Amino acid sequence: MNANPLQFDLVRDTSLFKAMRNDWEMFGVANPMLSWEWLYSWWEAFQSGKELLLVRVQDQTGQLVALVPWYKTVNLGGVRVIRTLGDGKACSDYVSIICMRENQAEVERQLATALLTNRGFQRQIGRWDWIEFEGHSEDCYAEFFAACRAHRLELYTREIERAWVVNLGSSISSYESSLNSSFRRKLRRAQSLLRGPRVRFVLIESQEEFAQAWTTFCELHQKRRKSLNQPGCFTDSKFEAFLRNSTQRLLVSRQAMLTQIWVDGNPIASDLLLRARSGFQKYQTGVDPQFMSWEPGHLITAAEISYSISEGLAEFDFLRGDEPYKRSWAARANRLFTSRIVSTSQAARISHRAWLAARTLKRQWTWFHANFFQTHSHQREGV
Repeated sequence: MNANPLQFDLVRDTSLFKAMRNDWEMFGVANPMLSWEWLYSWWEAFQSGKELLLVRVQDQTGQLVALVPWYKTVNLGGVRVIRTLGDGKACSDYVSIICMRENQAEVERQLATALLTNRGFQRQIGRWDWIEFEGHSEDCYAEFFAACRAHRLELYTREIERAWVVNLGSSISSYESSLNSSFRRKLRRAQSLLRGPRVRFVLIESQEEFAQAWTTFCELHQKRRKSLNQPGCFTDSKFEAFLRNSTQRLLVSRQAMLTQIWVDGNPIASDLLLRARSGFQKYQTGVDPQFMSWEPGHLITAAEISYSISEGLAEFDFLRGDEPYKRSWAARANRLFTSRIVSTSQAARISHRAWLAARTLKRQWTWFHANFFQTHSHQREGV
């Protein structure tokens, strides 16, 4: 794509968004968390109190070259924030503008310029104080940020929990060679159980099987969370509706599946896997705490990795979260970031500085609280 001016048109109406599935299919979106199925399902569930700002980007011939999935909301402090569809509780990773990779830099540059200098586009977008992107990789939005800084807007970026990705290799033996010896033995024990008569690994890929499998998946997730004295994500009816609807839609295009481990006729583990271009993404899991002696989380991951290799996939992505067990699977860390652009208005900058001060104070209090009670606990115990 050359550097000729692009045209930016705003979609605000949910019914128009619903009819835009073919627009997404033009780009062959590699990440299911950027798909129409995922983002529209998210908007269906969470749109209350939000303003849709879905930008269609066209070249001078009218050819669609990009989609920008944004919305606007007002936080408790009255700050008007532009955010990406699919953020918040959904924890969508690798967020970006939806376009061909070779066009990304130019689209980002011209989008920022239009947002800051094009009065017609500014009127469509309306007033804003912050723009926030949660869960983007280091190279995404780089040109957008550079253009904003060139217009003297403040940029705040912080690293969040990383995504962990396994390079699978061409065979299970080549993958095993990347593991340390003790974990390799543990994996082989899991593979032996999976070949045995008591354990069954099940793939749920059809609509006919979905309803019962979804109920099992939710029940196992909630059982495990309850055993840890945590509420579990499915206590939120909006989140449950979003994830159920997006999974059903992604099943049609084979971009999602549920997996299960059964032992002696009992379901003991279930995962929701999203299928990206390079491999599966392990989005959510549930296990039965009564069967922890079977290590159900380890069993189901071993089965999923073996299946991924048999399918010729290159990667297995544990997604966001720095849990220590991910390293055991020889996963590498992909850095993820949350970034904020602050507009030039005085109110926006004051609210941002107040937010930074509150965040710093909270971190200092957390540190003090932890260290104070640890010190006094040691004194009581005579340490």
